Amino acid sequence: MKRAIGIIRVSEIGDRDLDRLHTTKVQRDIIERDCARLGLQLTQTMEELDVSGGAPLDKRPALKVALEQVELGFAEAIVFAYRDRMDRSIEHGGELIRRMDAKGALLIAGGKQVTHATHDGWRTATLESFLNEDQRRAVGAKLRDVHKRVVAAGVCPLKHVPRGYRKRPDSTIEVDPTEGPIIREAWRRRAQGASVPEVRRWLVSQGVQISADSVVSRMFRNRFYLGELHYRTDIIEPNLHSHEPLVTPELWDEVQRRAGTLGGRRTKSPKLLARQGILVCANCGGRMSQSSKEQRRSPFYRCTNPDCPERPAIVCSMLDPLVIDRTKELTSALHGRASAKGHVQEAKAAWDQAEAALTRLLRLLTAADAQDEAEAVEQVRAAREARNAAKAAYDKALAQDDALRVVVTATDVFEIGTLDEQRALVRAVIDRITVAPGKGIARVAIFPKV
Repeated sequence: MKRAIGIIRVSEIGDRDLDRLHTTKVQRDIIERDCARLGLQLTQTMEELDVSGGAPLDKRPALKVALEQVELGFAEAIVFAYRDRMDRSIEHGGELIRRMDAKGALLIAGGKQVTHATHDGWRTATLESFLNEDQRRAVGAKLRDVHKRVVAAGVCPLKHVPRGYRKRPDSTIEVDPTEGPIIREAWRRRAQGASVPEVRRWLVSQGVQISADSVVSRMFRNRFYLGELHYRTDIIEPNLHSHEPLVTPELWDEVQRRAGTLGGRRTKSPKLLARQGILVCANCGGRMSQSSKEQRRSPFYRCTNPDCPERPAIVCSMLDPLVIDRTKELTSALHGRASAKGHVQEAKAAWDQAEAALTRLLRLLTAADAQDEAEAVEQVRAAREARNAAKAAYDKALAQDDALRVVVTATDVFEIGTLDEQRALVRAVIDRITVAPGKGIARVAIFPKV
């Protein structure tokens, strides 16, 4: 029996739990019935909730996994209850059909096979995708008119409103009496210089559970807190006076000026070794980065590992000249010609190794006829990502090698070169730099590439 994967798709859930339970149960029953009728072994059924049929395949989480399992040989069929549950897009539906046809796999929707293998099959499948997309676009056009009216009236079409606000029964917005003052205070603290992590920890201490610093960063960029309602701004005019603002324009401007400092979005550092990946702590092996503490007049590099008992630090103005002098010595020893050739060879070897590991994993999984398809696909995905990362590292090393062969042989990079060129030269000849606890320059060790 051919192994089949069922896909249940629901475009929009909202707060309709009973509707969700009903529609998913109906689709599940139809998928099981069609598999039994067609002699397919239904190995698993996956749900796609709040997913549009017009979304590309990489935005269809369950379908993406199912398609990968088919292409890896762990399944031979994908089954949908209805044709419009499969797709509402000529482009993306066509891609799915072509990839399934290429593997000789069955694509079942509405109890019938969907294929481009024959002219009649192509015509029928394309026409159905066209009709489904046309319906989606027609409904979308009607909804746009509705959304324009509700946004202008201050009615919020967003499924979830930002923290500090809540929806009234008529879907207009009001300040949450409990969270609103806390969120307003968070903005004030950020404007006064608190870092994003500090603000998040304070919010959690006040009972506002936020899981990541990035969520707080996004909050500080959201104009909803100015009383503005933005929704599908490509086609709908925003309502700039939709609801009560939690922050004043002056407070908003002050927080925006903090972007790039004190835990906000990072700005590009002008220091030679900042974020280059070669400066490490001699005590724990952790990465060292440039400090962003504004109260210090002299920028410094410090161990970023919070568990390191010493966390050594060194002033940038002390370490950078030492590294520059050592780099000049190494390039001079190479007769004025620095190249990342050794690094390129290492990157190529790592790429080859990752490619071989991926090939070996695919061969083993296919031979074993793996039963746990989801786990197997996850292993293959991880191996593929490792292969792609190794290939990207090789391409980057190769580009650096080509650039250095021109720049370093021409003149002294540290006299007229850009910061990026100086950093590239350092990475080409220095493997790593360690800084031990203590004082003075003697605790610095520079390890050149072999």
